[in-house]
Amino acid sequence: MSNVIKSKVRQLYHFLKEANQLRFRPVRVLGEQPKVVRLADMPSHPSMQVFRPVRVENTPEIPDTLLRIKRPTTTRCPAPPQTITSWLLPNWDDPSKAVAYAESLNATDDDDKTITILFDDDEQRVSDYADWIELRNAWVAPELAARKAMRFFEVFYDIYSTIEKDGEQLELLVADGHFSWQTTSGVDGLIVIDHPVLLKRIELRFDPNVPEFTIHETDREAELYGSLFVDLQDIAPATLQNRKSDLESSGYHPLGWEDTEAFLKAFIQTVSPLNGEFLNKPSTEAASTTPRLWRDPVLLLRKRVAGIANAVDAIIDDIDHRSMFPSSLAQITGTMDSWEGSGLSEGLGGSGSGTEQAAVIPPVVFNDDDILLAKEANDAQLQIIRRLNHSGSVLVQGPPGTGKTHTIGNLIGHLLAQGKSILVTAQTAKALRVLLGEVPKELQPLCVSVLGSDNDARGNWGPQSALSPSG
Repeated sequence: MSNVIKSKVRQLYHFLKEANQLRFRPVRVLGEQPKVVRLADMPSHPSMQVFRPVRVENTPEIPDTLLRIKRPTTTRCPAPPQTITSWLLPNWDDPSKAVAYAESLNATDDDDKTITILFDDDEQRVSDYADWIELRNAWVAPELAARKAMRFFEVFYDIYSTIEKDGEQLELLVADGHFSWQTTSGVDGLIVIDHPVLLKRIELRFDPNVPEFTIHETDREAELYGSLFVDLQDIAPATLQNRKSDLESSGYHPLGWEDTEAFLKAFIQTVSPLNGEFLNKPSTEAASTTPRLWRDPVLLLRKRVAGIANAVDAIIDDIDHRSMFPSSLAQITGTMDSWEGSGLSEGLGGSGSGTEQAAVIPPVVFNDDDILLAKEANDAQLQIIRRLNHSGSVLVQGPPGTGKTHTIGNLIGHLLAQGKSILVTAQTAKALRVLLGEVPKELQPLCVSVLGSDNDARGNWGPQSALSPSG
């Protein structure tokens, strides 16, 4: 019976995976991502630094700061002496252009007659020009490098502004292992893949006092961009599982050196053992029926929807290894009658591990006197609490302004009064900030961010937060 129930649960998550794929088609061409920055385009300038991970005794050592981009100092062109200023043609102060001067000028003599003066007629003028050109030439090369670095700095300012505006829908990643292939999709027909396969979430910070941007590590693990291959006819999903397991166990980083390169070489051979090619430098050719892969690290912004597929994949992989499941899945899959006798829910409130105990909390019968609320409540809210106590899960729906957030805030106070911990998740950080306002002020200090990746989220109300009665 337990195999039947596991099969139902597996079917449920496969349905969610397929529905997500139909709604959000994978981005298979790198240029279609919202923002892309090739690290190979980073200028060689003292204001720009990359810190790459190293592996010591088979253990990766990853620096907290991966990239540092200070605003470079630009300077003006040395001023020309007065003797040649009127002779110089426009753009003499542009380091990307050559200097030009007029070979002759018309002037008026003492008798108001027009005469022609040649530039070379005055030895002092010629000498002043030669001395100034020497100063200018010494200024040109470092100034060109500084201005190129400034344009790179401005790219990060644009990314930072985009994240500030739409950070709830976007995430920043470092990526490598550029994969190029023209193949067939079971959904879209003939497609082109032109995108990195090894991705890792990172964090962009800005210090206006320097000013500088820095790219930092997060606690998110590196991921294989499996959505590229979900509906390809020439690849069986099982063939990628070994590479995913290898990545999970070894922690390869997109900015890593030999170990990451070895992983990418193994990956291309997994995709196509006979025809796959690993190139030693980026290819400029269009994608072909021969799968190719090369190293070309980039930073990219992508929409967060890709995380849904990764989460569902992880759940599907975990189903066969679990011996217990939340009883709410029985309600969704229609197997409630078989659930209790299957053994899949035994011990879920007993003396097992902390994870298992947290999966389902056994029902406790409350009288209304046992419902402790910090804010006013109506009969509908009390009914929600009673039903949650008896069923383990409650779905609450309603249009804006009907009190859903107020109800959650009240429910948090009630559960804390019972000695329970509460995990609150939302699709956007804004929704959680609104919810925080509905939590009684006395309870707000108990909120701890457990998954927010940025410094501001640590210890505050972040995109995913937990409340604990112990604070």
